[in-house]
Amino acid sequence: MSDTTLLFVYGTLKRGKINNYFISSLPSSYREPAQFAGYMLKNMDCTSIFIPHLYRTGNVADVVAGEIWAVATSDIPMLDVFETGYTRTRIGRYTHPNGSVQDVYTYISNLAPDTEWLLECPKNDKGQYEY
Repeated sequence: MSDTTLLFVYGTLKRGKINNYFISSLPSSYREPAQFAGYMLKNMDCTSIFIPHLYRTGNVADVVAGEIWAVATSDIPMLDVFETGYTRTRIGRYTHPNGSVQDVYTYISNLAPDTEWLLECPKNDKGQYEY
């Protein structure tokens, strides 16, 4: 894929999760695990489904674990529709093995972070928010 956009996925699009079929069906490729500081995950308060919502906190102690995927740029509008309720936002930069640097994007929730039925997600054994 020559014209790609890098996406940080942290929830249902990750490998092994319920919506991974969608990103895997596109001309896309998994790159590597990744973490971004200054963000947290919240989840809808329901028992049978996990729908994570990413929020910027600005606190470097808040770290979200996820994956970097390279997606054909022409497919990004389709992902934007799939991720209705979220806004695609630049989250950081990725350095490729050849030394080139590229922006990384993710989807940030459009719900207000203080919505009463959103609960802070638990952290993994490294102290990172992870779905």
